[in-house]
Amino acid sequence: MSMGSENSTAPAMEIDFGIGRIFVQGDEDSTLDEVREEFNSQKEDMMDSIYDLKRHDYELREEFADEDTPGQSFS
Repeated sequence: MSMGSENSTAPAMEIDFGIGRIFVQGDEDSTLDEVREEFNSQKEDMMDSIYDLKRHDYELREEFADEDTPGQSFS
C-alpha cells in the first residue's frame, strides 16, 4: 500500500480532519479490505494525536488562565 497517485483505479480511502489528512491507496494487488484495514489504523492514530493536542491545549489554557500576559497567542 502506498500514498501514491490519487487518480489510479486501485482501491483508496481518504479523510480530512482539517488539521490533518489521511489518504491510503492500494496497488493493483490490494483488496479493499486491506486498504480499509490500513486506513482504519492510520485514522485511529490521527484521532489519538488530535485528542492529545486538544487535551494539551486545554491544559495550557487552564495553566495560563489567571495570567494577563501580553502577546498570548490564544484566549
